[in-house]
Amino acid sequence: INLYQRFLKEYRQNPVVAEAQLNVALSQESLGRFQDAKALFQEIIQSYERSPYINEARRELARMAVAEGEVSQAINQYEAISNHIDFTRNMKRRSQFLWEYVDVLESDGQFFAAMSLYDQIAQSYAQFLPAGKLNYRRAENYIHLEKIDLAKQLLQDIMRDNSSTDEYHQKAK
Repeated sequence: INLYQRFLKEYRQNPVVAEAQLNVALSQESLGRFQDAKALFQEIIQSYERSPYINEARRELARMAVAEGEVSQAINQYEAISNHIDFTRNMKRRSQFLWEYVDVLESDGQFFAAMSLYDQIAQSYAQFLPAGKLNYRRAENYIHLEKIDLAKQLLQDIMRDNSSTDEYHQKAK
């Protein structure tokens, strides 16, 4: 951490400073120094507006917010990421991000918003999912939304789909 901090002071205008600062923040977080880590993540967001590390900082802030029970803060960070990130080079990473975001929305009872993200996942990232996972998660959401007939239909689809994994066949039963 000391080496990174010295680098940050000496080379403030260097483009790799945001990456170094992210590494310091991650180190602080792993040492349990959450307030220091948060401050560094926030500084990255405020000071390096063109840095590719802004979204990593936002993602870490979102994860920390979830751990602290501050779901609305996490949602704000995920929303900011989704509005400013280009995942065209890494579709699998985008899929992982969307799943994280969906989990946070669902934990906050925002099932309609989660369904919108499920649509994005279905349209672009289905190839990265275990067979049956998307329909199973959608069915769970429909149950929360009290749309039982739609949930039943998705669960029946899983049972008929031979490519669905055993895990989702079992869950669908």
